[in-house]
Amino acid sequence: MRRSMALLAVTTLTALTGIGLAGPATADPGGGKAPSAPHRVAVSGGNSLLGINTGSDGFFNLGANPGSSNAYRLSFAWPSSPWSSPTTIRVDGVNTRFQGASVVTSAVGGGSQSVATINGIQVTQRVTPMVSPTTGRANTALISYTLKNVSTTTKSVGARALMDTMIGNNDGAPFRVPGVGPVTNENTWSGAAVPSSFTVFRNLASTDQVGEARFSGAGLTRPNVVKSASWSSAVDSTWDYTTSTSRQMGDTSFLVYFNPTSLAPGASRTVAYAYGVGDATANTQGALNVGLTGPTQLSLQGSNYTPNPFDVVGTIANAGSTTLSNVRVTLSLPPELTSSSPNPVTVGTIASGAADRQVTWNVTAAPQAAARTVTYSITVTADGVAPKTVTRTVALPAVPGATQSPSSSPTSSPTSSTTATSTSTTTGGVTSTVTGPPVVTDGPSGDNGSALGLLGGGAAALALGAAYVAGRLRRRD
Repeated sequence: MRRSMALLAVTTLTALTGIGLAGPATADPGGGKAPSAPHRVAVSGGNSLLGINTGSDGFFNLGANPGSSNAYRLSFAWPSSPWSSPTTIRVDGVNTRFQGASVVTSAVGGGSQSVATINGIQVTQRVTPMVSPTTGRANTALISYTLKNVSTTTKSVGARALMDTMIGNNDGAPFRVPGVGPVTNENTWSGAAVPSSFTVFRNLASTDQVGEARFSGAGLTRPNVVKSASWSSAVDSTWDYTTSTSRQMGDTSFLVYFNPTSLAPGASRTVAYAYGVGDATANTQGALNVGLTGPTQLSLQGSNYTPNPFDVVGTIANAGSTTLSNVRVTLSLPPELTSSSPNPVTVGTIASGAADRQVTWNVTAAPQAAARTVTYSITVTADGVAPKTVTRTVALPAVPGATQSPSSSPTSSPTSSTTATSTSTTTGGVTSTVTGPPVVTDGPSGDNGSALGLLGGGAAALALGAAYVAGRLRRRD
């Protein structure tokens, strides 16, 4: 795997470029797991980049590149009938599964709409394609719930969604969360700690098939709580679920909570998140492996960009046989982009086979009078190896009322930003950043930290996927 990754050189490893290794999705990836009752697809929607299957009961699942040789799953077990990602509607403290109600499903907007009335609340679920700010393409599903009070009394109404993640044939697909790093165990993020997005991988050593969950941006509602959870445990809950950071997810999933608010008669609220195809840019040639993720375009919401600010995440791994010393990462930004996060960042030493390091910067785009595409990059240096630079671009639309732009050209290249310096230290296998953001984080310790390519993750991540495809995935009763 390390040798094949090295041949990629500097490549944009988007799932849309035809690099998929697993080939077309097959009908039964789960080793015999099955729902307790039969389900069927009522609406098959999406486009050439995103497949959306929705059942007559409102269950849905998602896949990338339908009909192509690079088709792969984003959730269990597309393109088979969906059944494993339930949504709970909470009305006045009573929890009801949306998919257990009398649902009417129809095709709409290239996707689906499912409607049911629960305890005086008309619930409309819509799953439709949207343009991803990360990929710049319509390969992400906008998943929304409109909750309308059709009763004569004020009601307290909230929603909880469970997404049963599955990338390719791995139902134990691990996550990578900005500011946290690789996530294979259960976690809870609340309030301001809820990430704006995170990526989901077929395995942490590969970027050929990637998913992304997004919780902020145009048309999205920032959740009150997001949890990474073991599907086999979380699916049996309807609202409250207590995560344990010592418990591996195994069969991975995530929970999205929109806490109840009061709705007067006739009033409504809409909540939404997104899930679809992810993307990364990487240089995996030689011992020093470097990856970069961040949006490729921003949208306008009124006169403001969204997402803005946004996360830029650099990942550094040692794929060689000797220790990398004095590893240092510098973020370079054009005049249109700024960051108050410490920069450059001293990562320090990365041993051969050690956990990869992740650095997160918070970046803000200035409003532009004219649309332009700008370039940002990171450069990583270490003793005894050639520096590596990885570059991405982000498109900035024109903002009505903006009087000038920091740059006079329609494209702008980065310059090094040196607002502060941050040093990371390692204690007990955990790396912490002394001066705050950008956050430097380790991959999982032990075998999970083996650097088997750009994104590390290693043997335990690969074994995790193999184990669940082989046997533990079968628990679906």
